[in-house]
Amino acid sequence: MILFGYILKEFFKVFFIILFSMTSIFWIGDFFANMGIFLKSDATFIVIVKYFLFKTPIAFYYIIPFAVLASSMYFFGKLNANYEMIAFRTLKVDKLVFYRILSGIGVIFYLLLLINNEILIPKSFYMSKVLKNVYFKKRSNFAVYEADKIWYKKGNYIFKIDFANFDRGFMRGITLFRFNNNFDLIERIDAFIGIYSKNKWTLKEVEINVFNKDMSVKREFKEKYDLPVQIDRDDFVAISTESKYLTLNQTLNIVKSLKATSIDTVKYKTELINKIVYPFICVVFLFFGFILNLRNPRERGGVASIIYSVVLGFVILFLQNFFINLGYAKIIPFFAAPLITFIIAFFIFIFLNKKISY
Repeated sequence: MILFGYILKEFFKVFFIILFSMTSIFWIGDFFANMGIFLKSDATFIVIVKYFLFKTPIAFYYIIPFAVLASSMYFFGKLNANYEMIAFRTLKVDKLVFYRILSGIGVIFYLLLLINNEILIPKSFYMSKVLKNVYFKKRSNFAVYEADKIWYKKGNYIFKIDFANFDRGFMRGITLFRFNNNFDLIERIDAFIGIYSKNKWTLKEVEINVFNKDMSVKREFKEKYDLPVQIDRDDFVAISTESKYLTLNQTLNIVKSLKATSIDTVKYKTELINKIVYPFICVVFLFFGFILNLRNPRERGGVASIIYSVVLGFVILFLQNFFINLGYAKIIPFFAAPLITFIIAFFIFIFLNKKISY
C-alpha cells in the first residue's frame, strides 16, 4: 500500500507536467492555425479563450493516452536510472506487485478518459462548432451536433434533426421552422423521415402547421412533401462522420435507427465497440512504459523518453485505426476490429516480460 501511494503520487506529478506541456503545444498550434480567422473576426479575448476551453476535451481524446505513455516511460526510466528498481528487488518486491499497481492506475485513467469521452466531448464539440461558425467565420448557414441532434440554419429556416446518415441520404425526426424577417414563427413542418433522391429531399409522413397573423393555425397532413429549401449536404456529411464525438448511448440509438430502416450499421457498431475498448489504451501504455525500462540502469533524458513515447504511441494508434478501417470495410468482423491491436500488444508484452529480467 505504501509503494502504491508512492508510485501514484510521483507518477501523477510527472503526468500533470507532461499533460500541461502537451496541452500547451496543442493550444499554441491551434492558435496559429486559426490566427487568420481570429483576426478577421475581431473576436474578443474572452471568446477566444472559451473556444480553446471547449476544444481542450476534444484534444484530451488524443493527448491523455500520449501523456500516460510519456509519463510511464519517463517515470520508470528515472526509477531505473536512479537504481530504485534495484532497491525494490533487494526488498523482494515482486514484478507482479508493480503490475497490480499499474492496473490500479490504469483503471483511474480508463475512467477519466471514459468520462471525458462520454460527458465532456459531446457538449464541448457542439459549443466549439458554434463559436467557430458564428463568432469567427460569421456564417449564417451551418450545421452542428447538440448531443445526438443536429441543428441547421439557412436563411429564414431552422432545422432540427434527430438522426441523419447523409452518406446514405437518410434523416429521421425532422422539424423545420420557418420565420419571417421579424423572426416571427410562421410555419412548422414535422416529418418522420427524409430521403435524398434525384438531387432533392423528400419528406414522408408530414404534418404542416401554418401560423396566421390572427393567431389561428392551419394544419395539414401529407404522405409526401418536397423539402421547401435546398440544404447544403456538405455541412451535414462533414459532421455526420464525427462519430467519436457521440456518447455510447447516442451511438447505440443510431444503430437501432439504422436497423429499423435497413441501412448498414457496421461502421457505428465498430465505433460502439471502440468507444468501450479505446480507453484501455492507457493501461497498455502504462505496462509498456514499465517493461521497456527494466534494463540495466542508465541515464536517460526526458527528451529521449518523450521521443520513444511518441514513436510507440503513433505505431499503436496507427494499427488501431488501420484495423478499425478494415472493420468498416467488413474485411474483418466489426466486433474484432477494435480488439486486434490490444491482442497484438498483449502477446508482445508477454514476450517482453519473459525476455526482460527484473
